[in-house]
Amino acid sequence: MDADLIYDWNARSVPEIPPGRRVMVLDETLRDGLQNPSVRDPSIGEKIEVLHLMESLGIDQVNIGLPAAGPRAFADTEGLAREIIGSRMKIRANLGGRTHKQDIQAMIDICERVGRPIEAAMFLGSSPIRRLVEDWSVDHLQRTTEEAVKFAVSAGLPAMYVTEDTIRTDPSTIVALYSTAIRAGARSIVLCDTVGHDTSRRVQSCKVRDRRSRKALGRKDPRRLAWAQRPRLGRRELARRYRRGRRSGACRRAVAG
Repeated sequence: MDADLIYDWNARSVPEIPPGRRVMVLDETLRDGLQNPSVRDPSIGEKIEVLHLMESLGIDQVNIGLPAAGPRAFADTEGLAREIIGSRMKIRANLGGRTHKQDIQAMIDICERVGRPIEAAMFLGSSPIRRLVEDWSVDHLQRTTEEAVKFAVSAGLPAMYVTEDTIRTDPSTIVALYSTAIRAGARSIVLCDTVGHDTSRRVQSCKVRDRRSRKALGRKDPRRLAWAQRPRLGRRELARRYRRGRRSGACRRAVAG
């Protein structure tokens, strides 16, 4: 494995993840889970059904779509936001998008239409191998991060900053990008296992590095430090687990995402 292109967090020695910590679940089935071209995009009625199943499972947060993807994506995202508000659901929504101004503007438009600020989850590739393919420098990523987060915050949206492929990203880049995002006003930081290749020790190593970088900034932790991981469950599997959990009285154990 080329260490210059793929950083191996497993090689780092860190303490084990302490037991007993509360885990909150952010479900991306209705956005990231529908990106595969072999998956049928459900109707808005079916998406609302899945949303209510998530609410019944006790899932904490849901990404309700990437509104900049097109007219239907925008309409469905707005419909899901209105359903959460109108049904007074406990589940909290966020909106997906790239660190591009047009993506963030679509999120702002959704919030204005439903009359409520919704967290903006903005993602950006970070790993050395992605930077090589795209011909990106870390300085370019920092400028992009700062502009995107500030734009969302200036419109009154809580900002969630997401680095794609964090699990293969070198520590210096992680520190640079998260420090930039936090200074720009990000309230949540998300570490991603985009390629589906992690261990609990590797996750803890990434988190330890991130907390140290925030401490060096002299800043308090953002509201959340989150971990994003694949695989995801389909609508039928989610419904099956919900029914099984409801019969056993253990709905909260069935987690999609």
